[in-house]
Amino acid sequence: TPQKIYVSLILARLYKLSGDSKKHKNTLSGILLLDGSCQDAIYEDILLRFEEKNEKPAIQKLVRLIGENRDFFVVALIDPELSAHRNTIYAHLIELLTEAKKDALSHLNDARKELARSRALLPLSALKSIDPVLLEIEGLVQSESYFGCLDVPHRCAGIKTMCKNALNEQIHTIMEIIKGLKVRFAKADAFIESYRYSHLAQKHRRRLTYL
Repeated sequence: TPQKIYVSLILARLYKLSGDSKKHKNTLSGILLLDGSCQDAIYEDILLRFEEKNEKPAIQKLVRLIGENRDFFVVALIDPELSAHRNTIYAHLIELLTEAKKDALSHLNDARKELARSRALLPLSALKSIDPVLLEIEGLVQSESYFGCLDVPHRCAGIKTMCKNALNEQIHTIMEIIKGLKVRFAKADAFIESYRYSHLAQKHRRRLTYL
């Protein structure tokens, strides 16, 4: 199947170059029957729809394709075959960027809240790793980059994971300290209980109980 698709894509482009639109269209249909998710064939079909003046379904397919593979965001901007439809396409790409930025800001706010909740409990070493990452993410959002905004949710999840791991390390350290203290208290309590002159140990027993 991959070989058939590869050869069919070459044939489709040759038919297009030679001006045989019928064979070009039929070849593309054959590829999509073999594999409906073939992105190269989907993109060629989008170009064909634009040529046939079916702009609305072409735009819808293009937006879906960009959702599946963000590289087509750039392709749609620079492909000379789409120059006649540049304004319409650009308007939809701006919508995609706006949605991506809105989603990025939402994840960024969540990451900020998580860090604010954890900051007082995090060691300085963890903050030195986390704060620069947060600054980078803020820069991605401010850059108005589509790819950058798409990367923000993943980067924000990374901040949450860093906070969680640092807190877990703190918890582990504290639990080890508590474990050691419990052993010391148990030994001290056993010593006081076995002390021959118990009336002389009352002050120490009260102190141990308080601790």
